[in-house]
Amino acid sequence: MIPQGVSKRQESKRRTFGPPRRPLPTSSQHLDVTQESDWADLIAKAELSLGLIDILINNAGVVGFSPVDKTDLTEWNRVIGINLT
Repeated sequence: MIPQGVSKRQESKRRTFGPPRRPLPTSSQHLDVTQESDWADLIAKAELSLGLIDILINNAGVVGFSPVDKTDLTEWNRVIGINLT
């Protein structure tokens, strides 16, 4: 049976991938992304429990609340340091 809104071509492509695979081990941790020592600890713990790291998703970000022309250098560096490094 083809689900409503799915063409025969889409359905045949969907079947070529085979059965779902078991989920891969994942982990999430809280750390201060601006501290190199926190990163070193996190990587060491991850490699110890999971082995070699293939993919790392860094999901950190902050927002400055001042207009750009009113943002002081300390706040600018904090936002850039977290969001772009």
